[in-house]
Amino acid sequence: MNLLTLEMKKSDGQDYSTVDINNGLLDAQFINLAKQLKSWQNGSEIWIRPLHEVNGNWYGWCIGDSQVNTNETYIAAFQRVVEIFRANEASNVKFVYNVNDQNVGKGSSYMEAYPGDDYVDYVSMDGYNWGTSRSGSTWQEFREIFDKPYNALVAGSERPVIIAEFASTEIGGSKPAWIIDMKNQIRSGAYPKLIAAIWFNENKETDWRIESTTSSLVAYKE
Repeated sequence: MNLLTLEMKKSDGQDYSTVDINNGLLDAQFINLAKQLKSWQNGSEIWIRPLHEVNGNWYGWCIGDSQVNTNETYIAAFQRVVEIFRANEASNVKFVYNVNDQNVGKGSSYMEAYPGDDYVDYVSMDGYNWGTSRSGSTWQEFREIFDKPYNALVAGSERPVIIAEFASTEIGGSKPAWIIDMKNQIRSGAYPKLIAAIWFNENKETDWRIESTTSSLVAYKE
């Protein structure tokens, strides 16, 4: 299985908005991508996550604090992308609706921008344990991060759930213990509709990698 996240940027580095997408500015690119992906590994299933973290305020397509994007323009943009892939017979491409673990910015919500089960194959959530790695953040256990968005997703959709991005810092607590607790919570059945969880294995804002320390890597292997 492959998950492809589309970060749609202009030549100047600025993000495209949902209004840009609805005006057809990316139609040619989506058509080209659909034609490429329908023959991906002999037509095997591939997941696409367009317009991710809708309920944030950091991407040009997000709803939070936006003067351009609305729930309605987001829904229309997401549906437009899906329709282009359908028109080009890329039936192996499945679409993933994605939210951040917290609503950030005025007007943001988990599900008010949901395009509908007719256009979404999987719903997903992103969340991180920032610990004390940034100002104002505190150590959070796995379920403190994901209970709220999970409940919103399953209440508003019939689709299976994916954790599309998650990880923990080392700063502010025990990352190995966090990893073991994550395993235990998932195995406990706390999230019965969860079908996949994808670790964000990058040294970015903090060292999210599973190998950030030897003890964290050992815990992850377990």
